Amino acid sequence: MREKTAIKLLWDDNYLYVGGVFEDSDVMQEGSEDQAHLYGTGDLLEVFLKPAKENYYWEIYGTPNNKKTWYAFPSRGRIVFPACGNYKPENFKVAATVDGTLNNWKDKDKSWTIEMAIPIKELTVYGAKFDNSAEWTILLARYNYSVYLQKQELSAYPQLSNVNWHIYEEYAKLRLEK
Repeated sequence: MREKTAIKLLWDDNYLYVGGVFEDSDVMQEGSEDQAHLYGTGDLLEVFLKPAKENYYWEIYGTPNNKKTWYAFPSRGRIVFPACGNYKPENFKVAATVDGTLNNWKDKDKSWTIEMAIPIKELTVYGAKFDNSAEWTILLARYNYSVYLQKQELSAYPQLSNVNWHIYEEYAKLRLEK
């Protein structure tokens, strides 16, 4: 990748915290509403979380202009239905800052940061536990759009065999320690 990414995770009894710092020469996000397909409107961080022994999983993301989306997928076989985007979690928080100017392609930016507070109450609403005895998997994905790149940069941890963030068999194991 041409522009670096650093992400850290922390958790307590109430939240999974995701913090990211993204080098970005052209910070942009034209989406103006929460709960939208923001991956098609600019830069963002996506967090996919799946209980290892369940079919359902979450797609959660935040943007440099503080927008957020949370999708609840009952299974991979139901990811195209509008109802997946109707899940409205309580107390899901996103805060971002930009070192540069958002949506101005005529200058050169430095970076953007994001902090996400993902409520554990929402992750466990269907019965899975979220603690150091639970088995969860995770994918972290970045969309990077820039006038300085030949095309958008898509990056993920772990790196998947295909650019399809829904290949959850290849997600990393999430190890929760206190």
